[in-house]
Amino acid sequence: MNSKLKVSLLVLCLVFAVGFTQAKSCEPTTLSNIPPNTFACMKTKLQGYGISVPPENSGELSGHGIVGNFVWDEKSKLAIQITKKPIFVSCGIADNEIEKFVKDCQGSR
Repeated sequence: MNSKLKVSLLVLCLVFAVGFTQAKSCEPTTLSNIPPNTFACMKTKLQGYGISVPPENSGELSGHGIVGNFVWDEKSKLAIQITKKPIFVSCGIADNEIEKFVKDCQGSR
C-alpha cells in the first residue's frame, strides 16, 4: 500500500472515531401532557433498555452512545436535551424517537 493511501485511511478512521462520540448537541425538546404515570413509565422503560436514569425528576441520562439532560416539573412538562450522540443519529431522528417513546408510555396507562 502506498503511503498516501495509508495516511488517507488513517485520517478517515480518526475523523470517524471522533465523529461518532463528539456529534454536537441538539436543541432542547419540551413535551407537554407528561403526567406522573407517563413519566414513571418512561423512566422504567429507559432503564429496561439499558439507559442510566437517576431517580430524581431531573438529571443526566446515558447509554448506548447517547447522553442527555432532562427536567420534569412534576406535573406535565418535560424538557429533554440530547448533549452527545453518534454522528449518524440526527437531532430530528432523536426527537422523533422521543415522541414515539412518549406516545408508547401514554398508551400504556
